[in-house]
Amino acid sequence: MMTFLALLFVAKILVTLFALIIPFMFFKIETLDRLSGFGQPNLAFYRLYGMAMLALVVAYVGGLLQALAGVYPTEIVAMGLVSNAGASTIMVVTGYVRQQRGLTLFFGLVGASFAVAAILPAAAMFPVF
Repeated sequence: MMTFLALLFVAKILVTLFALIIPFMFFKIETLDRLSGFGQPNLAFYRLYGMAMLALVVAYVGGLLQALAGVYPTEIVAMGLVSNAGASTIMVVTGYVRQQRGLTLFFGLVGASFAVAAILPAAAMFPVF
């Protein structure tokens, strides 16, 4: 059933995919600079990135609350896998790993851990303490 909320999700997904994800992932830096109007990174660019990270943290808090309630957070595990494995992969492919080895390793380990949690959800939900 197509509800208002479902339409809102569709709009957000499509606009984000075509206006941000595809350009940021595949366009040349010169094209991005021209299209964004940012040129050299400025305060707005960093604040927007910070807001995107805040949105991820909000989702992770939701996943934490689900896990604490004994509910396996499928969507949050998928988000964590894409976000962390993707970040680590981009850092390696672009050579940024040379500047940020620790963060690259951290994101890679978290991504791998989310992959294990996706493959073995029962083990991921097993009480540790």
